[in-house]
Amino acid sequence: VFARETAAVIMRCLNPQKKLRCQSAKEVLEALLDVKTGGFTQNQMPFLKVAVIGSKPGMGVTHVCLSVSSYLSGRGLSCLYRERNDSGAVRKAAAYRGLKPDRYGLIHMDGYAMKPRYGRCVQLAEVCTDALVDDFGAVLQTALEEEYDILLLVCGAGDWELEDSVNAVRALAHKENLRILFNHSSPDVK
Repeated sequence: VFARETAAVIMRCLNPQKKLRCQSAKEVLEALLDVKTGGFTQNQMPFLKVAVIGSKPGMGVTHVCLSVSSYLSGRGLSCLYRERNDSGAVRKAAAYRGLKPDRYGLIHMDGYAMKPRYGRCVQLAEVCTDALVDDFGAVLQTALEEEYDILLLVCGAGDWELEDSVNAVRALAHKENLRILFNHSSPDVK
């Protein structure tokens, strides 16, 4: 009955980022007691938090986010894609398919949930998921305000994109969990 919640506590203990792990045996015991007594809420401890950012607009951040979300849901994880930029892509995709948000404000599409950016005035209840994938577009600073297990930076490899790519890599290079993806590149680019 408590397998998912117990697994979330274990994953928290094994988190590669020290500050996101349980800091003491007492903290682990309290988390396990919360599981046993029903006080545990998984949305406080998703298995995996992924942030995706672009070195500049148009790098394909939303496509990468949707691919990551699709991959995770295909592996049996409940996944929530959160639009953390002002593109409006989720609402546009939902309108195109004739989909409406559920009572949590989520659009369900292709096996995972998508949360459009609603703004600060809209307060919706959080949902429990195994993984979160946050789409920050090209807003680097906002992505640095939270802790993530994986930080994906989508860069361009064209000559006209390299300056933005280098600047973004420099801004995020201090993050141990940074992974860089080059989108829009051709086989002849070194």
